Amino acid sequence: MEKFKEYFSVERELETIDWEEYMKFNEIYPLLEFEIEGISKEELKELREKIKSYYNDKILYIKLIGTNKLTE
Repeated sequence: MEKFKEYFSVERELETIDWEEYMKFNEIYPLLEFEIEGISKEELKELREKIKSYYNDKILYIKLIGTNKLTE
């Protein structure tokens, strides 16, 4: 809460706030979560390694989840 107060202690117009700066200041990072059906843990690890070079994990979190389809 203190960081929030500190950030907005400077007068700012809501329309002109640099939201990327705000998120960095308050250490808020977006999370992208993907659920992939029928993928093994090994395949998830391989996929993570393939996409890792395309994003900055200091400003964005990517969560990969494997799911199994239940059959009746």
